[in-house]
Amino acid sequence: MRKGVFAAAVLAAGVIATGAHASGESSTTTQFVQMDEISVPIVDSNRVDGALHLKLVIDVADPTAAERVRQALPALREAALGAALDFARIQASAYAPVDVASLDTTLTSAVTAVDKAASRVLIVEVSARRS
Repeated sequence: MRKGVFAAAVLAAGVIATGAHASGESSTTTQFVQMDEISVPIVDSNRVDGALHLKLVIDVADPTAAERVRQALPALREAALGAALDFARIQASAYAPVDVASLDTTLTSAVTAVDKAASRVLIVEVSARRS
């Protein structure tokens, strides 16, 4: 089911890009580069209280940018991991919903600072769980 949600999100974004192309608005198609899952600890009062799990996809403008992002994926993953660690330390809790809008902004800023070919980070799945 979770992979189905991912596929639906990617398919929906592809349909939106195709729809824009069909109406003559743009000749570019959206490309997606999948990143391996990220899990970081949620620390509260100097103890590990849970874990923040993320599945991310990087949105890029065209196939050339997608290949560039694939080549830079280790550095982009490092930036996303650092941003997720900071977010989990300051803003996440195993007892409350994740502020996905804030997390999205944090991750996109970190990843685009490393490579401008990555236009944004899409959060496909996120969860905060107790240990």
